[in-house]
Amino acid sequence: MQQSGVRSILVNTLFLSGARFTTILARLIYAIVIAKLLGPELYGLFNYGLSWYLIFMPLSVIGTDFVLLRELGRYDNNDELLNTSLALRGISCVMAACLCLGIGWTLESEDQMRSLLFVFSIALVGRGLSAWTNSVFKGYESSHYVLKQELLFRLLEVILGIVLLTSGYNLLALAMVHATSWLLQGIIGVAIIRKFLHPTIHPRWDVGIMIDLVKRGSPFLGAAFLLGWLLQGPLVLFRHLSKNDIALGQLALSLQVFVLIGSIVAELSTAALPVLSRSVKRQDGKTSQFVIAIFHGGWLLSGILIIAALTIGGWAVELLFGTGFKPVETLLPWATAMVGPFFWCNNLRSVLAAQGQYGAVFWSNLTGAVIFTMAFFPSCAYFGTFGVFIALGLGFVILVSIQFWGIRHTDPLGWIKSVVRPLIVISIAVLGCQVLMPMHPWYGLIFGLSTLCVASLATGLFSLREIRTVFKSLM
Repeated sequence: MQQSGVRSILVNTLFLSGARFTTILARLIYAIVIAKLLGPELYGLFNYGLSWYLIFMPLSVIGTDFVLLRELGRYDNNDELLNTSLALRGISCVMAACLCLGIGWTLESEDQMRSLLFVFSIALVGRGLSAWTNSVFKGYESSHYVLKQELLFRLLEVILGIVLLTSGYNLLALAMVHATSWLLQGIIGVAIIRKFLHPTIHPRWDVGIMIDLVKRGSPFLGAAFLLGWLLQGPLVLFRHLSKNDIALGQLALSLQVFVLIGSIVAELSTAALPVLSRSVKRQDGKTSQFVIAIFHGGWLLSGILIIAALTIGGWAVELLFGTGFKPVETLLPWATAMVGPFFWCNNLRSVLAAQGQYGAVFWSNLTGAVIFTMAFFPSCAYFGTFGVFIALGLGFVILVSIQFWGIRHTDPLGWIKSVVRPLIVISIAVLGCQVLMPMHPWYGLIFGLSTLCVASLATGLFSLREIRTVFKSLM
C-alpha cells in the first residue's frame, strides 16, 4: 500500500474517529445525566426504544452505503449514482420508519412506549439520510465534514436534552430532541454536498439504476441487518425475557460502553475502504498488511480495555452513574472484551467488500446472528445477565472465523503469531493486574498495561519498526 494510501486512511480515520469521539463524549454526558435523574428503570426503557429503532436502521440504508463507498473511491463521474441513490434513500427511509412503528405498536401495549417508538421512527428517517451524506463524505475522502456535523448536532442534542430533563420534561421530550437533531443533520448534510462536493446533486427517479443499486446492496442490507441484530438484539431480547426494567437499565449501560467504544475503532474500516478498493484493483497484495495489522490491533485493544474494566471500572461507574448502577461493575469486563471482535468484524468486512465478496459478508453475519440468537436463551437461563455476553461472544467468534475463511487464499494469517501469542500475552497481563489489584486498583491498572506492552514486544506481537512506520505515516 503506497504512502499516499496509508496517509489517506490515517487522515480520514482521524477525522472519523474524532467524530465518533465527539459522539461518545456527548452520549457519555447524556448517559450520566439521564442515569442519575431517571435511574436504571427509565434509563433502560429509553435505551430499549433506541435499540428497537436501530434494528430497522439497515432497512433505511438498504446496503447502498458500501456500494457508494466502493464506487466513489474508483471513479470520477458519479452523477447518476449520487442522484439516484439520494432518491432511493428517501423511499427506503420512509418505508423503514413505517415498518418500525407498525411492528413496535403491535408488540407494545404501554402508551409511553408506543409514543416513544413513534418519535424514534421519525428519528430513523433523519438518521438514514445522515448515513447517506456521511457515506458521500467518506467516499470523497472529505471526512472532516462528518466531524463538523457530529460536533454540531450531537452537542446540540446533549445540551437541549439536559435542559429539558432538568426542567422536568419526560422521556418523550428527550426522544423528540433526538429525532429533530438527526433530521436537521441529514438535511444540512445534503446542502453541504450540493455546495462543496457535487453542485448538481438532486433526487433522480431512475428505476433501472435503483433496481441495480438494490440488487448490488442486498448482500450488505442483509449483512447490516444481521450485524445490527447482534448489537441491538441483546437489549431487545433481554427486556422481553426478564421483564426486569432495573436489570435492563444496567445491561443497557454496559452494552452502551461496548457499542460506543467499538464505534470509534470501527471507523478505520470505512475510512480504509476506498483505499483498499484501489489496492485490490491494482492487485498489489497489500491488503494482507492491513489484515495482519487490524488483527493484532484488535487483540491489543481488547487487552487494554479488559484490564481497565477489571481495575477501575467499578470506581468509574459508581462515580459517574451512582450506586444504582453498581452491578454494571461485574458486566464491564465482558462488555469491553467484545470490542476487539467487533473491530475485526468491521475491518474484515471492508476487505471482503473491496474484493467484491458480498456473499461472504452476508453469510458470515447470518451465521453469527443465528448462533447468538440460539445461544441467548440457554446462556441467560444458566448464567443470568452474563449469559448475554457469552451468547454475543459466540456469535462474534463464529462471524469473524467465517470472514477469515473468506480471505484465506488472498490474505492468509500465521495463526501462531495472530492467535496463540496474543492470547498468551493478554492472559499474562490480566493475571498480572489481578495480583496487584488487592493493594490498589491503580497499581493493578499500571502493572497490567505495562505487562501487556512488554509482553507484546517480547513475543513479537508488535515491533518497534512497525510502531515507527505508523508514526512516520502520521507525519
